[in-house]
Amino acid sequence: MAREQRPDGPICGSVPGPGNRWAWIHLGLLASALAAASAVASGESARAALSLAGAAARAASHLSAAWTDNGTDPIMKPIDAPPAGDAVKVFDATGIPQRSRRPGEAAPDVTLPDAHGRPVRLSDVWRKGPLVPVFYRGGWCSYCSLQLREWHRQERALQRFGATLLAVSPQTPENSLDTADDNRLGFTVLSDSALEAANGFGLAFTLHPDLVDFYASVGTDIPVLNGNGLWVLPVPATFVIDPRGTIRFAAIAQDVRRRVEPADVLSAIEVMSAGFARPLR
Repeated sequence: MAREQRPDGPICGSVPGPGNRWAWIHLGLLASALAAASAVASGESARAALSLAGAAARAASHLSAAWTDNGTDPIMKPIDAPPAGDAVKVFDATGIPQRSRRPGEAAPDVTLPDAHGRPVRLSDVWRKGPLVPVFYRGGWCSYCSLQLREWHRQERALQRFGATLLAVSPQTPENSLDTADDNRLGFTVLSDSALEAANGFGLAFTLHPDLVDFYASVGTDIPVLNGNGLWVLPVPATFVIDPRGTIRFAAIAQDVRRRVEPADVLSAIEVMSAGFARPLR
């Protein structure tokens, strides 16, 4: 059962995408240039600048490729935003209930950098035992920080089942490292700036313009924090993936203030592990 997190904060909604796919491509190219210029200006190495620019370009490429021939956009569903405060309507408006990965489906196998830039391939992890990918919005989200800290307290329980937790957000590796340090996390945090995992699991959506204005007014510059130039986030979600790469448990947060209880996830791992009591052939 999901439990409400206490800090106050806005609820994310979805908005129509731009008028055509080329707008995303041009935005990505512009974001790439800005990211590279920003990195150089702040003293970053040329390699770091290219890395940020590449993330922006890849994110734009993934989003533009999602457009269908008739101009509709399955990633950013073109609908009017529901009334503010109605979390369920906001969630339904994203289209995520229809496109997110479900139990019984194959998990997307993507490779993401950790907070130190080292590549981590999901299949390399789930082959060793149960994998628990936890998607969160970013270290700026107080609800997400509470959730990550609670999972940190479950480290021994995860070890008991031979399970590995990977926290995934669109933040840059540098900002992911800050999140891990600030919350004293003992598990790996991954950077999904190109939105490969968020799109693969069907969780990515565009923020409503009102929320863009709000976050900008309080200094939460999501396109910069994520290094891709986009006002796109994943809906918070937790999955359990078995050693064959099949999703066995999925909890998608309809309300960002309410996250699945670790006890429910651990119970799912226990049930799943019982079915893999004998070594896989």
